[in-house]
Amino acid sequence: MLRADLNDAALELSAAGFAELWHGRRPSPGDLLPGRAAAAAAVVDGLVAAGRAETDDGRLVGVHGLTLTPSRHRIEHDARDHYTWCAFDAIGIPAALGLDAIAHTDCPSCERRLAVPIRAGDPDGAPGVVLWLPTAPCNHLRDEFCASADLYCSIEHLDANIDRNAVAG
Repeated sequence: MLRADLNDAALELSAAGFAELWHGRRPSPGDLLPGRAAAAAAVVDGLVAAGRAETDDGRLVGVHGLTLTPSRHRIEHDARDHYTWCAFDAIGIPAALGLDAIAHTDCPSCERRLAVPIRAGDPDGAPGVVLWLPTAPCNHLRDEFCASADLYCSIEHLDANIDRNAVAG
């Protein structure tokens, strides 16, 4: 499901949910579409089923790659940590928002901690690191894309984990 696949209510709810999560709040779906609680619950159910959102006790805790659930991937911005679903999100969210931040993750091969400085949305260099982005079609974003979208400390560690020839065709 791409952004273009989302209807207006899903886009509205996701954007409002992202803003709430960014400030550390766990909104209920009804809070995100005022006056449309039933529609909001249905939208969230659909987003969760597609791996595009996560909930806990009926409250939104993850959407558009941002999550309140601690993970290996995080953004450091304005002395706060924001967790993400994958390394791509940890770099992509500050890039999309034009932020000064540091994306933190670890190499899935050797568990070395990696940090990518981002200045005004532009990754400011992390020599030798390699970002792997899965290319296969996916029906569940978190399970089929985010689970493999990782940053490796070297091309050798990427090659030790990913058969690029098998997925290139």
